[in-house]
Formats: sequence, structure tokens, C-alpha cells
Amino acid sequence: MGYLSQSLGMSDREASSLSSLYESDPSSRIEILRSLASMSTQSAFFSPESWQSMGNSMCLMCLKFPSASEESEPLIVASFILRVSKEQAPLPLLTEDENLKFCAKTLVALSLFMPAMQRRTARHATPSPDYYRRASIEILKSKSQAHRALASHHRAWENFLGEHLNTSP
Repeated sequence: MGYLSQSLGMSDREASSLSSLYESDPSSRIEILRSLASMSTQSAFFSPESWQSMGNSMCLMCLKFPSASEESEPLIVASFILRVSKEQAPLPLLTEDENLKFCAKTLVALSLFMPAMQRRTARHATPSPDYYRRASIEILKSKSQAHRALASHHRAWENFLGEHLNTSP
């Protein structure tokens, strides 16, 4: 409770009540997360106490995405970010990364590592960043409705993530 109450400025009692509601009523979880996302500040996302709170922070941040057309779309993106953060090589590789792993790495790389993607194309004659984007979109279109929604918002997600996660000056 300490992280939730500290980062959102609520008492431990309020955080405990909210947590109880979240656990007891699964149908209200998305709305609770959306409400928390609207209450939070960007600085709350960059001071996680643990890996779990980092996952919660990513979910809250992604729930702020204004154009999501499916409830699970922001949660998919949050899981993509967490998945890529565990990778030793965050840039997508056509020869090694498959399906959703490729899509996750592509979305994160285009959001945060565009200069590296462009350098790799210029120096090593790899496909362009736009080629990776198109390939990722095509893979996402072949998956669930939420993945298809993500495909239609791919570039908007790139911009959103770049704006909220890029710490470069």
C-alpha cells in the first residue's frame, strides 16, 4: 500500500480500501486503473519500489493513452514494455524475434531507440524502421481484437511512449 498511497497522495486507509475493491470486484478493475492513471503524475512512474510496482506503473501510464479502442490494448502495451525491458538486445531482429516478441521489440525500439534503428539501417543495410513498423502491424492484425486495435494505433503508441518514457534531453 505504501507505494500506491505515496505516489498518488492518498492515505494508507484509502489505498487499502481501493486495493480491497480491486481484489473483490474483477469487473471494476479497468475503471479503477483508469481512475488511478488520471490521478497519478508522471513522476510517480519513475520511482518504483519493486519490479511489481514498475509493472503497475507501466499499466497506469499506458491507461492514459487517449486513443485506446479496446480495454486490454493499454495492458498489452504495458506487457510489451516490461517484456522488452528484460531483453539483453532491445532492438528487433528479423532473423531471431518472432510474432509478439518481434512486435513488442519493434514498438519499444521505434518509441525509444529510433536513432539506433536508423543507424543500424545506414551502417548495416538492415531494413528501415518503417519496414519494421509495417511488419509489426501486419503481425498484430493477425491476432486478437485488442492486438488489431494496437495495430491501428501503432504510430500513436510510438509517439505516446516516446513522450512518456524517453528520458533523453
